[in-house]
Amino acid sequence: MSSSADDSGSREGAAAHRLGAALRLRRLEMGLSQRQLARLIGLSAHSNLGDYERGQRIPPGDIVVACEQLLSVEPDYLQALRREALSERARRLCSIYDTAARPAIRRSPD
Repeated sequence: MSSSADDSGSREGAAAHRLGAALRLRRLEMGLSQRQLARLIGLSAHSNLGDYERGQRIPPGDIVVACEQLLSVEPDYLQALRREALSERARRLCSIYDTAARPAIRRSPD
């Protein structure tokens, strides 16, 4: 894997970064710390929220819905970004699988 996201230490791609940036921007606009928002949405550790905001992890759907409600975000905006991030991850994983499987396919006996 040699994408720019991997070079930066992130496990996710550009779509996850867009989702994270949107979460962070709205949290800051609302004047909330990561710790405050984490408590409000039911996270036990604000470090998880930090991972989401940095685009290192894709938040679960229930967390995204809670953020949309608590941060007064247009319904389905963050969820659409999450779906995009999940699709991007699926494409990346399929590409990795295809690349790894090719040598094995070429070596198979006739």
